[in-house]
Amino acid sequence: MVDVCPPEQQSLASGWAGRFSFAGNICGYIIGSIPLPLSLGDQEAWRYRIMSFASVLSIMVATVITCNSFHETKSEDKKEAGSIIAHVLRDVIRGVRKMPPKAWKVCKIQFVAWMGWFGFLFYSTSYIGGLYVEESIRKGVEASTALQDEGMRRGTMGSLLFAIMALIAALVSPTIGKSMDAPNYKRKTGPSSWIQFLRRIDVFWTCGYVLFAICTFSTIAISSSTVGIIVIAVAGFAFGVCNWAPFALMGEAVAVRPAGLSTSPGEGGKSWETNRRGAMMGIHNAAISLPQIIAAIISSFIFWAAQRMEMKDGVNWVMRASGIAGAVAAWCTFRAFA
Repeated sequence: MVDVCPPEQQSLASGWAGRFSFAGNICGYIIGSIPLPLSLGDQEAWRYRIMSFASVLSIMVATVITCNSFHETKSEDKKEAGSIIAHVLRDVIRGVRKMPPKAWKVCKIQFVAWMGWFGFLFYSTSYIGGLYVEESIRKGVEASTALQDEGMRRGTMGSLLFAIMALIAALVSPTIGKSMDAPNYKRKTGPSSWIQFLRRIDVFWTCGYVLFAICTFSTIAISSSTVGIIVIAVAGFAFGVCNWAPFALMGEAVAVRPAGLSTSPGEGGKSWETNRRGAMMGIHNAAISLPQIIAAIISSFIFWAAQRMEMKDGVNWVMRASGIAGAVAAWCTFRAFA
């Protein structure tokens, strides 16, 4: 998307990417809930195999379509084989050094935000399942494996609603949010200026994190699995917004060619520009992936501490810790683009 779409279309392209992604999530939950024949034996193992096969098949089809739809222009520069790696590394380092301020801001915010999203996405199903089991036990239902299985199905329902709300957000966000750098963006004064302000992508993004923080902190007072499902579903809207906005802003920043950049292949031209964009998107991907590793370690520590203190709601505390990261991300987003 960054290489093909001009800056003014990055928001729309990111919106469509989110729509297909969240539609795929919904399809995945549907595939995972299809009843399997009893003759297959271990149904959960077979369910995992079928979903893995569907995932791999989807990735293969999408990759083939992408490779056949777009064709890159190869540089005419002839380089020795031994210098290719050094040349690419040099261009990557230059690309990172010349990374636009907006792109750096997005990466820093993503680093903080995904420390919160990891725990929420990973444990939301278990959270609802635990609420259902505790709720049933309070009503006099005997704890059993069947009760736990029913709780997980309730959790899956919450995840499905989460994906549906995220898809709705992906459908709505690109039509509401506007970039300050867009050609048709005009700063207004008067009552309509507030509407214009709220429609800015960065403000929209900040509101998404605020909504996420509210949903996660509300778990302190939730004891009903039905209410928990509703909260998880509402957080799906925040997830849709927070997945569209950073990619839209990042795409705008990366797609803009630096002033004075040559259009000819080679040093300072198309070949360097391609590596520059690749370097920036690589940094952005690292800003999403690395915090998830850190969040996994923090979650493990929370579970360990909960076990030592003989607390049964370790998942609940992971969800609340995710809310702290969401609140910090909201503050960072507001400060970065205010």
